[in-house]
Amino acid sequence: QDIPNYLYYSEIGDFEKAYEVILNTNPFPSITGMVCDHLCQNKCTRVHYDSTLLIREVKRFVSEQEEVKLQPAAANGLKVGIIGAGPTGLSAAYYLALAGYGIEVFETQSQSGGMVQYAIPGFRLTDEAIARDFKRVTDLGVNIHFNHKIDKAAFEQMQSDYHYVYVGA
Repeated sequence: QDIPNYLYYSEIGDFEKAYEVILNTNPFPSITGMVCDHLCQNKCTRVHYDSTLLIREVKRFVSEQEEVKLQPAAANGLKVGIIGAGPTGLSAAYYLALAGYGIEVFETQSQSGGMVQYAIPGFRLTDEAIARDFKRVTDLGVNIHFNHKIDKAAFEQMQSDYHYVYVGA
């Protein structure tokens, strides 16, 4: 992530630009702003001058500002089927949608998130943060089919229905 740039824009009060910088490399800043274990702070060379930079807290603060909408590229006519609506599947969906691909995601569970949704306790990560980050993906026109298990036959059908298939299970 472009940490120096989003810290710079935050420092000068341009939170919209800071948010945009974050979203260029991280589609889920609300989630990462809450659950990151911030090991980078142990290695921050700023400690030689005063104290470490609070990168996670800045990212979280910026992600709580008004949502920034990145503009997707024009549709390129290519379709991608994605298996799994966890962090990797939704990240792929986000960046491919921004690049102009038509995206369909197929998820076995009744909601998105994978381990983020089902394994991280609520005191570490709020439902609101998860919803805010995942809404960003669907706002780009990504269609997520829940309760949709992909078996061998469905996978073979996907290979003929889509230009590309991404397995993020």
